[in-house]
Amino acid sequence: MFDARNYFKKRNKDFESDYEKNLNRVQEIIVETQKNSHSKMNVFFFHVSEWIFMLAEMEKDFNEDYFKKHSFEELKEFNYRLFKELLPENYDNSYANPAYCSQKFGPEIGKLISFLYFEFRNFVSYATKHLIYKMNRAIVQFIQFYETYQKHGENYEELKNIVVYPVWAEMYDSLSLTFELKYNPEFAYYTDLIKNSDLSDLRYLFYLGSYISDIEIKTAQFVNKLSEEKIRKVMRLTAEAYVEGFVESGKDYKKRPNVNLISCIGMERMAKILIEELEKYGFTAMMSTLSSKNPNQQFDYDHRFDLALYLDEEYLTHYLIETEKAIEDNKSNIEKCSGTLYFDPFGEKPFAPINKPENMKLTDAQIELNKTMKNKYSMMFYKAYKRDEASFCIIGFPTPEIGDQFEEIFDKTIDINMLNHKEYLRIQQFLIDALDQGDHVIIKGQNSNQTDLKIQLPKLTDPSKQTNFCNCGATVNIPVGEVFNTPQLTGTHGRLHISETFLNNLFFKDLTLDFVDGCISEYSCKNFESEADNKKYIEENLIFPHKSLPIGEFAIGTNTLAYMVAKKYNILSLLPILIIEKMGPHFAIGDTCYSWEEDTPAFNPDGKEIISRDNERSILRKEDVSKAYTQIHVDITLPYEEIGSIYVVTEDQKTINLIINGRFVLEGTEPLNVPFDTL
Repeated sequence: MFDARNYFKKRNKDFESDYEKNLNRVQEIIVETQKNSHSKMNVFFFHVSEWIFMLAEMEKDFNEDYFKKHSFEELKEFNYRLFKELLPENYDNSYANPAYCSQKFGPEIGKLISFLYFEFRNFVSYATKHLIYKMNRAIVQFIQFYETYQKHGENYEELKNIVVYPVWAEMYDSLSLTFELKYNPEFAYYTDLIKNSDLSDLRYLFYLGSYISDIEIKTAQFVNKLSEEKIRKVMRLTAEAYVEGFVESGKDYKKRPNVNLISCIGMERMAKILIEELEKYGFTAMMSTLSSKNPNQQFDYDHRFDLALYLDEEYLTHYLIETEKAIEDNKSNIEKCSGTLYFDPFGEKPFAPINKPENMKLTDAQIELNKTMKNKYSMMFYKAYKRDEASFCIIGFPTPEIGDQFEEIFDKTIDINMLNHKEYLRIQQFLIDALDQGDHVIIKGQNSNQTDLKIQLPKLTDPSKQTNFCNCGATVNIPVGEVFNTPQLTGTHGRLHISETFLNNLFFKDLTLDFVDGCISEYSCKNFESEADNKKYIEENLIFPHKSLPIGEFAIGTNTLAYMVAKKYNILSLLPILIIEKMGPHFAIGDTCYSWEEDTPAFNPDGKEIISRDNERSILRKEDVSKAYTQIHVDITLPYEEIGSIYVVTEDQKTINLIINGRFVLEGTEPLNVPFDTL
């Protein structure tokens, strides 16, 4: 089994004596704060001190033998203790909650305390991976904060400097460590655990260092009941799809031997078999993270703009220097990564966040700095990563949170994931042949749907060798299928309206986006009573950090089986975009599907080159790459039942109907209607 303590031994060695000394100082703080337990601030210091000690003890014990000594129920109880204050029923009285801290300590000091405590939640990850040097640095910060407060009281500037200092001083180490854990195959913490553990003994779940709810436990119990044959079949298809993604795009998958694998906690038995299937192609799987149920999405939402505390021009300059250095020092591993392959879990109920006035917010100037920071980061990272040599693959699976019919839905999802790839390519070619005759496409909603949108298509100069639409099967995105292109911005006008949708893990009601020359001009939703709150919600959670976004993709999803399964089990709002985008026409706001790869030729199975890789925004990379990309790509799907019509308009104004009243009417696409009548 991989020994994380030994892996970080050299880095920890220089800090071990300081670590013990600082833990002793924290013990003294516990005694000192108990003497005046009526002080609100002392109660906070006492709470953090106890948290530090609990995690320090956990770090000492956290090894394979510890898990063999304790029962499943004992481990489950301790895991609950680690995360209980973040759970919704406890969060109102947690220091992690900015509203609670503002109420206790006032708006200024309250923000600092909540920010500081948010950082201390990382202690769980530090302890499980035996990152003693990271724990020590955090403890030093806490001691400084405590002693400064004892000497000077609520001196905001002094306390802020202590809170912010590690963000600057440890920037390179934090960035470099992130790249190392993600791209260095020698860090085999999760991979070795999955490959070498007895996965029938569910105590292994608590060795992962994440929140383990009943969802993860039920998932593991169910997956352990699945037959070897069933798992092997779908995991073999997944590995084949990953490789086929390289072959279809003319890339050499043997050139880069490592794969970044992201699995879901509870599905380790599936991940283990996938690792074996990938090894048959010469790939080494690397796992830096495992997804699990978020104990409280409101917690993450409350802290999403915490960088407002320190983001300025000076910080940006420092960040870019340190990022470039961290990428360069980890370049040899980054450039060996062939891409990411991940399980996309679904079933969690839509999250409707509370907008709290106590949360930190970015100023207009900071929004622009943040946008620059993201653009510059992408430019530096993709210079090393080289997306034109890499690929990816995503496959979705439900979790028990989806409801009582979880096992049945899981089986149906496997059926959907295993649909005949070549048959869909054949049917989708009829759509592409019709679309390639068009000057533009018209999409209209029906009943209460207000969609009325014109999509301008690029002009084909040689239709015998060129196409506008990618014929997408089940390679990089499982399941099949869709046809998609990059619309031209000029000439793309109108309104997109969705009655209910789930984007970026957030719920949107009656989302309306108006486009002028392919860019969002107006927007609204009905999540809140106030129109101002609705606009702010969209600005912060859909188009941030921009004021507007271009349309980056127009697609027609053809997976009517997935759509009808979702209708049958009433899980449409619970599906991931991976599946939803295959279940009707969809429109992506932000970058194109070809971002950072526009100059790499792409071809359909019939040999035609897909020329719609650029639009007026992405082509700006030729002049100034910072103006070309938004670092956003959000797919928004229009359900079949809300489609009045989709038709192609040719240059001579002839029309070719594709979908009428939610049904495919183009000759050759009739098989796509079968699930409508049989499920």
